[in-house]
Amino acid sequence: METHDIRIGSHVSVTPPNWTEHSRTPGYVGDRTGAVLDDYGTHPLPSSVVSGEPVDERLFSVRFDARDLFGDGDHSVHVDLYESALEVAHER
Repeated sequence: METHDIRIGSHVSVTPPNWTEHSRTPGYVGDRTGAVLDDYGTHPLPSSVVSGEPVDERLFSVRFDARDLFGDGDHSVHVDLYESALEVAHER
């Protein structure tokens, strides 16, 4: 996984959340593809803060079509996700 290639406009796939760690990744976006709308810079990764050894990681705003997430809806859902949860989506 090469997260340094993620930038505004990138299409990204979301890794399903690891339920044994403190994560901000909602389960409903796991294995889904969205588009990066914003790069918020680096912020402490929640699981690293809980462990007492904070590690900074890039945080992105990712837009998903509601229809892709829930099978219905003509709106978008925006989720803030850390880079470790993302991979650049490959063309199919």
